[in-house]
Amino acid sequence: MLESASRELLNWIEAGNTGCLFAAFLAKRIDREVWWRPSIYSEELLTDDLAAIVENDLVQAAGQTQSAQLIFPSVRSADQVANLVKRLCHGGRMFCEDASEPDGDLEVLQLGLGFCLPDERHFSRVMGMANLDTMPLTRRAPVTALVLRLGPPGRSIDVMRGKPLDRKPSDRGRSTGLIAVNLADLPSDLDDDTIRLYAATTEQQVSEKLKEDIRAEGARLKISFSLPVSCRDAVASALADG
Repeated sequence: MLESASRELLNWIEAGNTGCLFAAFLAKRIDREVWWRPSIYSEELLTDDLAAIVENDLVQAAGQTQSAQLIFPSVRSADQVANLVKRLCHGGRMFCEDASEPDGDLEVLQLGLGFCLPDERHFSRVMGMANLDTMPLTRRAPVTALVLRLGPPGRSIDVMRGKPLDRKPSDRGRSTGLIAVNLADLPSDLDDDTIRLYAATTEQQVSEKLKEDIRAEGARLKISFSLPVSCRDAVASALADG
């Protein structure tokens, strides 16, 4: 049952639900679990030791795989997601920041999670997925998961922009001095023309999926989870640590 959660998530991505052509392309690969290494955590593991367990799994995976899926099949409600964030962001490499905009959606708390990579030079922005009404449609996956890049910057972003991205070290909190990477940095083995085509198509598809979504703001790169504002107290310790 636990292994099926990983297949369910990848099938959801492959079906184009995120709107991202790159994600769908990689999810279709025969060796997709090499690219999206799954780690599935049962309810019994959701203890105070979770942060150390997850950090060890990610450090071991870095250098062996391109990205990781952290899947939590028993986490289904907003309160459970908040408790998960609190347990994950507990003094280790994983951290959490309040990513809400001052003039943004006042009904949700937007959390940005990051993971300091073991190369001590980069941190990875975490994409969160959960089947919650407060999440944007492109993140409303059938299972709760965190997906993140485990390697250095890739070339796709530079190709999309038509010029090198000026990657400056962060000056915020736990990520200070580290350069951000995200899932767009995944190598795709695509030629430049195809990368540009996929980027343009992705922008159109995401825009179409979110055009009437009142939670569209939560699809921003820096946001991992959009939760009800009532969850703020539950994640207060994680925010303080970030």
